[in-house]
Amino acid sequence: MYFPSSSRVTRTVYGCADVLTSAGVYNGIFPSVYVVQWNRSYQDPGYNSYNVCLPYPVPGYPHGNPTQNEYFKCHAGDLSFNFGNTNRVGFPERDENDTPFAQLTVDYWSAFARSGGDPNPDMGYLMSRGYWNTINQIGVSGQWEPVDAETPQSPRLLQMMWNSYMTDFVQVEQCALVSQPLDYFVD
Repeated sequence: MYFPSSSRVTRTVYGCADVLTSAGVYNGIFPSVYVVQWNRSYQDPGYNSYNVCLPYPVPGYPHGNPTQNEYFKCHAGDLSFNFGNTNRVGFPERDENDTPFAQLTVDYWSAFARSGGDPNPDMGYLMSRGYWNTINQIGVSGQWEPVDAETPQSPRLLQMMWNSYMTDFVQVEQCALVSQPLDYFVD
């Protein structure tokens, strides 16, 4: 299973659902769960009516610097990358990594569909097609790890950005506070 959480707003609404779904791996409901949080987004203007969901223009980045990690990321900010259509819909390149990031995202989704549930692309497949941007990025970030059933108190997720990395869930304590702890569904 693959559970994206694209923004701080989305994580507020769906973050505990990710935690609870991940708990399903601990009691065998799901054979594997891969969780991602998007920390690089490109907001469609239709979802950004108040113009708060993009990084602010700064010198050298007239369309905003997407590496500013703490700009307000809104729901659906991952869609243009997921579908690989940032250029097709006319979004301007904010930096040299927007297109390679879209390629990486599509390669993860394609691997997920091709394998029946594992978003990690096969390196032989990538190499035979010359997908060097994805190969190089995975070389930096490492493999996307599934939630580990052996460590139920410290689930991990992929922080999706350029460069991505594995990190601990940030909502575990918050979800426990609202009576949705990691062991909510565990016998």
